Amino acid sequence: MKWLLLALLLAGCSLVPARVPPQLEHTPGPAVRFSEGRVLVGAFAVPIPPAWRVVKSSTAQEPLRVVLAAPDDAVLITAALSERILDNPALPVRHEQTLQRDGQTLYLIGQATDEAAPLLAALWPRLIDDLETP
Repeated sequence: MKWLLLALLLAGCSLVPARVPPQLEHTPGPAVRFSEGRVLVGAFAVPIPPAWRVVKSSTAQEPLRVVLAAPDDAVLITAALSERILDNPALPVRHEQTLQRDGQTLYLIGQATDEAAPLLAALWPRLIDDLETP
């Protein structure tokens, strides 16, 4: 009896076609893509410093916003397609840059602790210079 039940179960499995669930066919919000050590944000490719984390901090209904975080969280760099960037009061040192390409505006904000300010100051010009349009 067990064998017959197992045979019927296995025979029935092959009759149900495998499909992608509807909720996975269209995931709302802009996609975050990675390529060759860069995170692609709209019309921009922002370089990711070695050993840093990338965090998507926008919801599906908001313009894309990603945060690059240093391993010790003493430096954060936010790249966003909207001026609405969350400020971190624990990081008083601040650098800002606005760039336009292909009809899109990219807002960059670098924030650091007082102790990590030299790292941000050294990293900031290279980050701006290494921005690309994919």
